[in-house]
Amino acid sequence: MLNWVIKVIIKVLLTGVGVLHILYIINQFLPIDQATLSLESRGVTKSAYPNYNDLYQLEKEKLGLADPPFYVGIGIRKDTKVPIPTFKWIGLQNRYHHFLVNVLTFDFGVSRTDGKSAMGKVFKSLSWTSVYVLLSIFFILILTRYFGSVLTQISKNKGKTNTINTLLIIFYSIPEFWIATLMVLFFSSNRYGIHLFSIASYGVSSNLVDILSRVWPMVLCSVIGSLAYFIFMYIENIKEENQKPYFRGALAKGLSKNDVIKIHTSPNAFFVMAGSIINSIPGWLGGSIILENIFNVPGLGRLLFFSFNSGDWQVLFAIVFLVSVMTTLGLAIGDLIHARYNPKTNQLMNI
Repeated sequence: MLNWVIKVIIKVLLTGVGVLHILYIINQFLPIDQATLSLESRGVTKSAYPNYNDLYQLEKEKLGLADPPFYVGIGIRKDTKVPIPTFKWIGLQNRYHHFLVNVLTFDFGVSRTDGKSAMGKVFKSLSWTSVYVLLSIFFILILTRYFGSVLTQISKNKGKTNTINTLLIIFYSIPEFWIATLMVLFFSSNRYGIHLFSIASYGVSSNLVDILSRVWPMVLCSVIGSLAYFIFMYIENIKEENQKPYFRGALAKGLSKNDVIKIHTSPNAFFVMAGSIINSIPGWLGGSIILENIFNVPGLGRLLFFSFNSGDWQVLFAIVFLVSVMTTLGLAIGDLIHARYNPKTNQLMNI
């Protein structure tokens, strides 16, 4: 277990460091000026302030944008026939150091659109997306366990099994965005007499009741689109568990097949499947981009979409960094669940 924890910490650190360096390099070549954005967020414009150039220079110095790019400066000696590179230690007063300090304190600057803290906007949106993802996982786990158990029990009745399988495949084949569009069309207004939810964003607060009242259509879409896949995975896991020695040993001790499945193989198969669901968290975060825009939910996916369209790079950087760390942690937790109930994975991970 200790080895696994150490490996997870190393993975998270490497992921964070790698993403940070990519963001820093991109940040150096962006067609925007952070000093200008900072001044504009406070209402300081070139037309309104005659001494704008002086204010601009002071803002660049304040933000560290006038400093060298890295800890070491590279020059070329000109007093030799052959150009020889020279290196000079700059110290901590450089843009790269300022970038690292800001990121470690979760300071990604201000938003280009409204001048608010970039990470503050991300955390506010994350509360909406987190509720959507957690509820989707919760209901899929419950429904998968229920329908998987039902299909296992009626497996001898080919008619019922084929009917349920057909319905699940139909639901799985329907794109989530199409289900979401139909829900908005028929259930978000009084036009067809069924007003179950609203997509208006006026007066939206971040309390749990308001979030739940807005994200449940997204949860329903995710459950409809993903349930069939995980039910089939659950059933296949049960079949795989039934081939293991402990299953035959339990039968030899006098237990019925249904009792062995209920007591032993079904729980093991369920937790292996649960690990796969948790590993799918990055997919839910990606799907939130579409669903949150359709249902007008102010979550992380919608913020990412609008930040990209408006060139709000500081918010984009904050989202990318946070999602990369969350994805690494989510995959690690999924691997831990797999290893707990899969001896082969356990040996490979040394847990």
